Amino acid sequence: MDLLHGGDLYKMGIRYSRQHLDRLEKAGKFPRRIKLTPNGRVIWLASEIHEWLKDRIKSRSDNEPGSGSPSSPPGGDHDRDL
Repeated sequence: MDLLHGGDLYKMGIRYSRQHLDRLEKAGKFPRRIKLTPNGRVIWLASEIHEWLKDRIKSRSDNEPGSGSPSSPPGGDHDRDL
């Protein structure tokens, strides 16, 4: 079982703030973190993060003709996920 921490998410291109990840998790739009220690160390299951990324990519390709929207700003709009 592979585990990821916040730095791993960042390296994968998931550069949301901790607060934004909290909102997405509570809304059921991002895999839930696993609390490892009482002082706040958390991890995510790599399989769940990879599945979330695949779903995001599939959703994009299902909703947009071609490879992308030229009017979309680089990095996207993080709040549209809520």
